[in-house]
Amino acid sequence: MKNYRIYWVLLISFVIIAAPVKQVRAQFVIGEVIKLTVTKVIKAIDLKVQRMQNKTIWLQNAQK
Repeated sequence: MKNYRIYWVLLISFVIIAAPVKQVRAQFVIGEVIKLTVTKVIKAIDLKVQRMQNKTIWLQNAQK
């Protein structure tokens, strides 16, 4: 009976210790996903601005 108590104490200790680690890892993963998404959005906006600038330059040259 004592052996089972030791196993239960070890199991409960492991669960208590491991739970916050999983939460931190999940937060880290979510943070990385958000960072990658923001980076892609910024790059897409930058490309759109560059295209508009190129079109403006082309129209200015055509007007000359």
